[in-house]
Amino acid sequence: MKKNLILMLSLLILSTLTFAQTKFAYVDVQKIMNESKKGKKLKKDIEQKLEYYKKKAEELEKKAKEIQKQMESPALSEKGKKKKQEELQKIEQEFLMLQQKAQIELNQMKMQAEKQMLKDIERLVEKYAQKNNIDIVLIGGKISAILYADKSLDITDPILKMYNEEKQ
Repeated sequence: MKKNLILMLSLLILSTLTFAQTKFAYVDVQKIMNESKKGKKLKKDIEQKLEYYKKKAEELEKKAKEIQKQMESPALSEKGKKKKQEELQKIEQEFLMLQQKAQIELNQMKMQAEKQMLKDIERLVEKYAQKNNIDIVLIGGKISAILYADKSLDITDPILKMYNEEKQ
């Protein structure tokens, strides 16, 4: 029994010493995505695509208002009003389809770009960690499981610099 107790205490001390020698760091992935050249370009591209869809929606809205105005004309026959009503419904359907298409396309753009950026960041973190003898790199920032970490463990800025220096 004494041997088992000594063996367990030895293992506990050994594992504590090993853990104490482990070098940790963290990186704020969200900061890199928001402040990097690639991240800023992605945001700009998405905003441009959003503007494109807004203009398309405004065009459809303008057409719909024109048709509604035409429908108010007393000179328009019942048959003409019915035709205008059908045109209005068609525009409403186009508008809904445009909204759906915009949402899908913008989400896909964002997801694909973020996926690629994460791969790039992961590769750079691995390279940086190996070069600086870091054993474990955690995700820091606002969306992380880290409640507190000393700023000296933050490797976000060097990773951001490496990421911006890469060929686009």
